[in-house]
Amino acid sequence: MSVSLGITHSAPLHSTCVLRLRYRPGTIPAKYTLHTVMVHDGNDKGGHYYSYIRPNPEGDWFKFNDASVTRATSKEAIEDNFGDDEEDEKMRTNFSNAYMLFYVKDDVITEELVPVTKKDIPGHLLARFQQEEQEEQEEKEAKTSGKTAGIEEVSLSKSLAITHEDAEAGGTHGRMEEEDISMPWLHSEMTHLDASKLLAGSMLLAGSTTNGAFLVRKRTTAVEANTYALTVVWKGKPTHHLIARNSSGNMTIRNGSRTVYGSRTTDIGSLIAELAATPGSGETGFWPVALTEYVDTNGTVVKMSASQ
Repeated sequence: MSVSLGITHSAPLHSTCVLRLRYRPGTIPAKYTLHTVMVHDGNDKGGHYYSYIRPNPEGDWFKFNDASVTRATSKEAIEDNFGDDEEDEKMRTNFSNAYMLFYVKDDVITEELVPVTKKDIPGHLLARFQQEEQEEQEEKEAKTSGKTAGIEEVSLSKSLAITHEDAEAGGTHGRMEEEDISMPWLHSEMTHLDASKLLAGSMLLAGSTTNGAFLVRKRTTAVEANTYALTVVWKGKPTHHLIARNSSGNMTIRNGSRTVYGSRTTDIGSLIAELAATPGSGETGFWPVALTEYVDTNGTVVKMSASQ
């Protein structure tokens, strides 16, 4: 059994809740444990939705953000999702708001939250997991043999551990044979990891920690060919977003099959110029951060100009 309650001033890990329709006076109140925090990041015009879930009541929190699942702290899951009290939206620094909580009743928690076994996972997902594990193993072996340099997790916080040599090596990833002068932020196809290393490493050398720093990479061999991926720094770390055309031929930013931001533009250059003038709403959706500077194919951080 689970119930949903909206956040007001606090989100306790354990909550005592009396359901008057089910419990007669004098009975023991039911106790619940917080299981899920559903978050909206944006404003009333649009934004992005994701969830924090704690599958094991004694274990870690996990952030479920479309296709990405990462570990999270209780602070990230709870304390960071109360939005901002600043009335002027332009002055706000936190747009994350929890809008629904899910609690699980303590006396049935062991029945409801059972371990997931392989037989519970669809076959196509198992195959995908195995492929990802194989790719990760190949990357680790390449690093061990000295074929690549960098870090597994990229962060622009003080804990970022990357050397000058690492950043210079990362700067060669995705370099095109002939640079497109009109779109110097456009790179050839590369992995999420290589894009993160290139963006973070170049910014480190430039002494920049700017939200909105970005690069765009081509996706020529992906399942959805002739699309793009936008790698942009948001909340201090690189994030990745699919760019593809909708049925009308307009450029959109998507997470899976869901459109996060829709534009009236029909080419990648016009879309980037539009995003450089945000945050704001598009034809559909909301984009939370202006594209302020980019990393070119030489690994140099360059400020965006009106002509770009």
